[in-house]
Amino acid sequence: MVDLSPPPTVKPARTHNRWANSLRILTTDLVLAVGLLVAGEALLRVFKPSWAVGPTTSTLTRGHAVRRNSLGLRGEEFPVERPEKELRILIFGDSTTFGTGVAEADTYSLQLEDLIRQEFGDELPIRVINGGGQGGNLSTMLTTWEDVGAQLDPQIVVLGFSASMIAKGLPTKATEPNLAEEEASITANVKEQLASLKKLPFQIHRKLYGTYLYNTFDGIIRKNFYRIGILNDNLAKTRGAVFAYDFVSANMDPLLMESAYEQFAAQLSELQAQILADGAHFLIFNIPTSFEVSTDWRDNPRRFPLAERQIHPGAQLEKIATRLNTPLVNLQPGLSERRERMLMGQEPYRPLYLSQDFSHLDSDGNEIAAKVLFEQGVRPWLLEQSWLHE
Repeated sequence: MVDLSPPPTVKPARTHNRWANSLRILTTDLVLAVGLLVAGEALLRVFKPSWAVGPTTSTLTRGHAVRRNSLGLRGEEFPVERPEKELRILIFGDSTTFGTGVAEADTYSLQLEDLIRQEFGDELPIRVINGGGQGGNLSTMLTTWEDVGAQLDPQIVVLGFSASMIAKGLPTKATEPNLAEEEASITANVKEQLASLKKLPFQIHRKLYGTYLYNTFDGIIRKNFYRIGILNDNLAKTRGAVFAYDFVSANMDPLLMESAYEQFAAQLSELQAQILADGAHFLIFNIPTSFEVSTDWRDNPRRFPLAERQIHPGAQLEKIATRLNTPLVNLQPGLSERRERMLMGQEPYRPLYLSQDFSHLDSDGNEIAAKVLFEQGVRPWLLEQSWLHE
């Protein structure tokens, strides 16, 4: 007899463990993401470093090694006492002179040394000392000169000026009340945890900033955000090169600006007096910001409203130098001339400044700086020295 009853219903197999499957998928995606990040970092670091923006740490500047000698200055070790007949040049300055973002050999101080050696190398030993420091100001330079500069006994001292030095002469603002004063009722343990949390984003950023991948994409994003106006610099801040231009929309106190420039002039006068008293020749080397070089949009990567500038630091520096009877070499015409040739197609276009940076010269910019300083400042003085040819 045939069984005509319907077959039993087959129930679908239950998922064995949905959580396990989800975890496997998540783990696989995470491993894949980490693998891609590692591959990207390796590509930029090893195979295509020219595409990348290298990290800046205590031992690196945009991926270039930073070597400091026992004096704390960038460069190799050398005897403090100057050997007989050695030509020594000490170049003071801030991060622009230090060589932020470029290799040691590409700093304008070492390129200047090479130029002097090419013309005078058969006649005397030569050493150009990079006395630039990150955040350097005239006050610290004066202290450095008193502590060790005079002992180095240079025949020439150069001040590599950048516009950010003007703001560095301002008095430091009073510190804000700390968390302990504002919230005395919170237990010490909670306060410590809050302090750690406040530091956490900066610690994470510092770690990420130590990679090529993060720096490169951060630069790309910032470049495009500045271009379309999502990012804009704070023109009213009282630090950095922007302050020295006194943009109209910053609405700066005129007395504050006047005080900043007068303070700079007073400190410069004091530094010059000490150097001249110790028998060295002193001159100023003006290093302009990129948006002073040309009106091309690539020289103003952050889209500053240049028509609003009320002060031109280079012009103010020239007035101060004239008042103090200080020789001045201006890099701006040299850079502008080269930029004009590039824009006219007479030579390949080169940025001359670091990517998304309007203050720091790249290796090509440092090369031009060395040539201008040599031809207009150092070489004429050397040719006048009778002891050089004895």
